[in-house]
Amino acid sequence: MTISKHVFATYIHFANIALATLLCACVENPGIDKNEEYTREFVKEFGVFDTSHDWNIATKCKATVDVSAIHNAATVRVCTERPGTPGAMTAAEYPATQSSFYFDFDKNAQFAFVQILDVGGDVLHDGYYPIDNRCLNIGRRAIRRTPADGVCPTTIGDPIRPNNVVTADIRLFPDDVKEIWRNLLGEERYRTATLQDGDPEYEIVKATEIFSTYILDNKQTEPGKQWSLDYISTIVGSKGKFLEQICNVSKFRELLHPERGVEYTLEKDGPVAISYFWGGTIHFNKLGYFYYNEGASLEEIMHAPRFILIDDARPQNNIMFGNSPTEPGNTAPNGGMDLPVRLDFYEQYLAGDKDKEWTTYNRYLTGTRHNLVYFGDAKEFEKGHPGSYTFPAGTHVAFFVVKNIGEDSESKDVQWRRSYSLPELNRVMNYKTNHSSSCRYDENTNIPAGMHGEYPNEDFVTYRWNGYTVMGIEDGTDHDANDMMFYVYADIEDDDIPVAEEEKKPDAQSWILAMEDLGNTDDFDFNDLVVQVSHTAGENKISVKPLAAGGTLPTRLYFRDMTHNVGYDNGWLHINEFFGEYDHTMMINTTEHTHNAPSVELEVEDGFTMSSDPLQIEGNRMGGFHVRVQQDPDHSASWTQGVVDIEPAMPGSVPQMICVPGSWEWPRERTNISDAYPMIREWIKDRNTNTDWYMHPVKGRTVRRMK
Repeated sequence: MTISKHVFATYIHFANIALATLLCACVENPGIDKNEEYTREFVKEFGVFDTSHDWNIATKCKATVDVSAIHNAATVRVCTERPGTPGAMTAAEYPATQSSFYFDFDKNAQFAFVQILDVGGDVLHDGYYPIDNRCLNIGRRAIRRTPADGVCPTTIGDPIRPNNVVTADIRLFPDDVKEIWRNLLGEERYRTATLQDGDPEYEIVKATEIFSTYILDNKQTEPGKQWSLDYISTIVGSKGKFLEQICNVSKFRELLHPERGVEYTLEKDGPVAISYFWGGTIHFNKLGYFYYNEGASLEEIMHAPRFILIDDARPQNNIMFGNSPTEPGNTAPNGGMDLPVRLDFYEQYLAGDKDKEWTTYNRYLTGTRHNLVYFGDAKEFEKGHPGSYTFPAGTHVAFFVVKNIGEDSESKDVQWRRSYSLPELNRVMNYKTNHSSSCRYDENTNIPAGMHGEYPNEDFVTYRWNGYTVMGIEDGTDHDANDMMFYVYADIEDDDIPVAEEEKKPDAQSWILAMEDLGNTDDFDFNDLVVQVSHTAGENKISVKPLAAGGTLPTRLYFRDMTHNVGYDNGWLHINEFFGEYDHTMMINTTEHTHNAPSVELEVEDGFTMSSDPLQIEGNRMGGFHVRVQQDPDHSASWTQGVVDIEPAMPGSVPQMICVPGSWEWPRERTNISDAYPMIREWIKDRNTNTDWYMHPVKGRTVRRMK
């Protein structure tokens, strides 16, 4: 709100006159109306307030869906954050056939996370979408078209020079592996490869005798998925499952089964893509792939051509930081281990080290999406051979990493030491496990540290994480399997892929109604009654849960009218009784969160909203909740005398009830809300100032929520 100095001065003048009148009235009439007394004390405490305030952080947004752009979709889900992120909630869920719908959202939110699901609940598309002027547009431009929708420009490039792709000496291989090489090479070539050093016919076998490795021309990369450090923390953070420098391959061996290797089998014709989303490595790696048909023999798999998909697979070349998920990142990680360091720093900030507040900037990351290309099942290709984004159903896709080759990777002096996603191929190539001393196991495991050279490499793992397929790669010796991490996007057979984190639909979006009961008008702690209301637009139910009762007067919570006492259909229920306490003077959860109350489910009509929608009928603002407080406990039996009703304030009135997001922590008893949230004072004066005041509590002055 913008007003001139003259108007503002005039406004203050009349406000002061009004205040003086109230003061005089109070002196002359000790029985002054409680609401008037509250208004007087509020203005006295906070000064002149913005008369356009609705005291509500919830606002009503409109989603518009281009249904023609989302083929085979069944459901559109709108969330506050990517599912799996701590605090993510479901704001709306509607059939994909519905072209528009309304939902409540935080006024300060600049984006929403949208999932488009098929009939089985699998994600067809997801991503962050901007909210512009309370509008969310889910249209063709926002929805990623699959690569199969277009012509593939990628072609076969030059083969890798033979001098720098050398195998190990097959004379050192186990006997059973030697037999495999005899079949691969043929009898005569196998003979010359197993002669003694110094024999003029002896020649070491080069990998190019078995298969060809190709560079790809005109590879198509694009920005991948966006996510937050909060989300990634659940996977690789200090309390995550696959945290840094822990030998996760062995710690979770029974879950991950790394001995099975990693390959993905197409259930139907379609594209295959991987999106780089995390990494922590100082090594210069390349990542490649190969494919083969169902039922292929080991020899056929060994002969399959290899393709270099990512020439520089370091994290700093594939991931970008930014401060908004709806915009591409603009800052690359500073070196290979920058991501784990920043995550650790961010977790310290969340734990309360506000000296590290700079991490709130660049909180979001954008990866790089790489589209795999199918070139048919020919054994040899010519340069310029065209490709397709469509892989046939039944095709098996596997990967390999070229480890730590240095930036001069095309030098004749550089040997390409690979590690395959299939341990059996590593066994045939004699690529063996090498654990570092940091790869230790606790006393509950039977696998010792330091398994040097005893088993084939198990550098790849795959698992399902909150509905997504993840591929983790190890390029060193600690085997934490998070040096390079990718989402895999394809219609694949995933029945055998282990589930590391169950897919969960985020809980319904929640809001908190915080109230003053007018019993005392001098503390403004807004904890006399604290209630959480949860609702997902598209559902005809809400959940109501009392959180705190800081008033000392008998109090009842109502929904819509005075006949609907929340929590008890056939009588009356006081707020304290929700918590199992029948002493109505007892203050509950105002210093610490010790009491837990059950939730009450209520039916609501289509279009229910917690916002102060001007189209809502009077009395339904903030969901239609209001409170009746018995100011005279002697009359509490009848509740017909001495009662005061607390309702959402109309514009131009001071608030006895405010609506804030459901993660809010209420002030401790007798703690003025401005002492717990100092930024609120300027917001009270101007609703466009300090709009995120509720996100900045003072440590120790709010009630820590029970987990």
